[in-house]
Amino acid sequence: MAALPVAGLGNYGLWGTRHSVGMAVLDRLARQLAAAESWRADGRCCADVALTAAQGLQLVLLKPRRLMNLNGLSVASAAEIYNLRPADIYLVHDDLDKALGKVAVKLGGSASLAVFSAPALGLVPVAEATAGCLGSLPDPALAGRAGSLLEAAVGWIQPIRCTTWAFYSALLAPAPAPGGHNGVRSCISALQSNEMTRLRVGIGRPEGDVTVSSYVLAPFSAGEQERLEQVLAQAATFLLEHVLQRAPVRDPGDGLT
Repeated sequence: MAALPVAGLGNYGLWGTRHSVGMAVLDRLARQLAAAESWRADGRCCADVALTAAQGLQLVLLKPRRLMNLNGLSVASAAEIYNLRPADIYLVHDDLDKALGKVAVKLGGSASLAVFSAPALGLVPVAEATAGCLGSLPDPALAGRAGSLLEAAVGWIQPIRCTTWAFYSALLAPAPAPGGHNGVRSCISALQSNEMTRLRVGIGRPEGDVTVSSYVLAPFSAGEQERLEQVLAQAATFLLEHVLQRAPVRDPGDGLT
């Protein structure tokens, strides 16, 4: 049976935030496939993994137990463990350029992200500072504080041991260039390939003076919450239909006695 991996990108532990909607879609897909109780922490790839099957395909559902900018490390490790090709991998992630409720598939391509330069005097790149697995992060209600912290950190952190929100926020979501996504960039870098299929789930853009970083790290609004379950269900169904196009063709006599 062929195996296809589907990775939901996000900040592990920050459930209900816009930037983690890819993980929410995977949770909905697992429920749809009666695999909601199958999630297990896999320390080999630092991810929650659920193995399930649909119409002749084994699906490897994956939620990295890392922050967004390091998601690719988990995806690449899973690819090695399960002997998966980058072209077989699906990445599910949020998209600022699409309204909530809009879903689209992109076949490969660049993450189109800005390159950040490191501030001087003793700062080190995020990936060098920590690559460890995570448990739960601070309450999503604190996410609104992250914008100013991120703008100051610009993707870099002090190389010190710290368990506060300030430590996590520096890793979560430095604002990308238009059309870009730092989780996707992490996957492209770790896999050394841009062949992955991407399911982009619209979250819309912030209005007024709200920064992109504050917006994506905040929970969905009350009005958005009213639509969210339907959006997740539609995204999961659309994703499954696309995945099943790769299902092997069965002989008419298969399964007959």
